[in-house]
Amino acid sequence: MTVGGDERSWGRSWHAPVITTTLRRAATDLAELRGAPEPRLEPLTERDLALLSFTDPLWREFAEMSYMSERPFLVDDSDIRNPFGLKPSTLRTALTT
Repeated sequence: MTVGGDERSWGRSWHAPVITTTLRRAATDLAELRGAPEPRLEPLTERDLALLSFTDPLWREFAEMSYMSERPFLVDDSDIRNPFGLKPSTLRTALTT
């Protein structure tokens, strides 16, 4: 609503403010909120993905996109934070709504 009603927003796309966290942190917080045990997360190896791809074609897609897990995947949302004063919800708020 804030961006759509502002003349500065026209003529380009905008990244919404993003929560910067790790999958491990999000999973741990969600488990804590739901009273579940702390999750045990382990990365899949290339061999794991290759074997899984024999059982379901969806796993081939994960293998193809695995480069996205080799380094942090960050979105720069400063363009929307600074001029519009927007910020993301906290991780805890996002997990409880």
